[in-house]
Amino acid sequence: MTSAWSADLTYGYLERLLTVVREAFDLRLLRDGPGTDADPPRAIIRHDVDVCLGRALALAEREAQWGVRSTYLLQVDCPLYDLDDVEGRAALGRLAALGHEVGLHVDVGQAMSDDNMTSAVEARIRDAQERLAALSGTTVESVSFHRPAPALLRGPDRIHGLVNAYGETLMTAYLSDSEGRWRNGEPLPQVRATKARLLQLLIHPIWWDEYHLSPGDRLQEFFDSSIEGMTPEEVETFDAELLRAVEPAKRTGLG
Repeated sequence: MTSAWSADLTYGYLERLLTVVREAFDLRLLRDGPGTDADPPRAIIRHDVDVCLGRALALAEREAQWGVRSTYLLQVDCPLYDLDDVEGRAALGRLAALGHEVGLHVDVGQAMSDDNMTSAVEARIRDAQERLAALSGTTVESVSFHRPAPALLRGPDRIHGLVNAYGETLMTAYLSDSEGRWRNGEPLPQVRATKARLLQLLIHPIWWDEYHLSPGDRLQEFFDSSIEGMTPEEVETFDAELLRAVEPAKRTGLG
């Protein structure tokens, strides 16, 4: 069994990885969907923004420098950032200005049934889509799910008219750094070796920076910088929300 890999979480490594992806695939946005068999091999690079808009923007700026356009999927009701404040609106505008796609990242929570999509899930997606479109001033055409229930994995390619990141076709060849670890091992040699005609990479901005840190240390650094000026009650709430957002990854200060 392949061991999870997290030995180099730096922008330098990420640039090398995305350079190899660009050489082998036609880069497309998530809203473009899986395409057809007549299309050249395509890759979709997606970023679920669970924790920090600032880290997402830092990565978006670098991707633009590398000649990469990707899809940033944002939550309209994230407890750790606010798309409706000055910083949030500026982030939405900057992502669009850099040529990236703004899509929807949604946590349907307990609205999901054991084996199918309920009307409550569809209503939550529709409401979140409308809110994100109003905030961003753009058409929202794609969706991904936060910690998706098994019933959402390898589902339909479109949900409520949105391209579904977890649609069966888009999950044919899929690599993810969830929890700060590439579960199938180092991604660079896998991308070099793949014969897939459609590749999807999920990269969470929170784990990456100029310098390497383990996932736990990265979360601890983010926690320490974020709680400056907070009251003890606010710190407690922030800590609980951070743990919920990235569970089961944990900051090192939890012991």
